Amino acid sequence: MGALARAANGAARTDGFSYLSVGKSFDVGPYRSFTVEAWVKPSQLDAQFRFVWGNEKLEPASKRQGIELYLRSTETNFIRTHDGAPAGNASSGPLVVGVFHHLVVRYDGVRRVSSLLVDGKLASENADFGPSDVTSSAPFTFGADGALGGSPFEGTLDELAIYDHVLPCARVRAHLAAAKLP
Repeated sequence: MGALARAANGAARTDGFSYLSVGKSFDVGPYRSFTVEAWVKPSQLDAQFRFVWGNEKLEPASKRQGIELYLRSTETNFIRTHDGAPAGNASSGPLVVGVFHHLVVRYDGVRRVSSLLVDGKLASENADFGPSDVTSSAPFTFGADGALGGSPFEGTLDELAIYDHVLPCARVRAHLAAAKLP
């Protein structure tokens, strides 16, 4: 069953071996604003960095480059990486296993600010502390990192959405309010 009651069940269950790719059509190039929204229900959280979505990869000289949202037993974290070093992030505490959570990551390329909203509440908002020209040639994936491998997300992903602008907090809360959780 998906996150939203009475909705056609299009939820994707990731088991650690599979992932969804939207290819390279989602451009998170330098100074571009975006929002990624999803209902996330982890079936396991531990000390591993469980990759939920992103496009991080090793660029020339084995330096990590791109964006990533990951979960661990101690945190939920969105990170932007440039030339192997963190360039910006937004994080919060851990999610509850077995429960759907509404996660929204926003990046304002003009203000150079990353924010993370968890279940309609602004959990974190931080200005970049590194270069803003984060780019990656890797495809954007959900559930597992198609480029680097690592520890995949295990659980259910539903109502995935990518926007080429920053969704205002009021719109995020409206999406949450419209949800009819089972």
